[in-house]
Amino acid sequence: MSEATIPFADRLDRLGEVAVRIGLNLQPGQELVVSAPLEAVALVRRITEHAYRAG
Repeated sequence: MSEATIPFADRLDRLGEVAVRIGLNLQPGQELVVSAPLEAVALVRRITEHAYRAG
């Protein structure tokens, strides 16, 4: 599957997971504070979901 055929929502989800697990290396019990422009709300929601899953 080429990148062009991956739905936008799935790409946002993958980016959110990478941001939390790799970029932030968020560990259970750590606090995450996010500040972002309104235009980034879809990505911030994905990051928030993955942050909760990470504990």
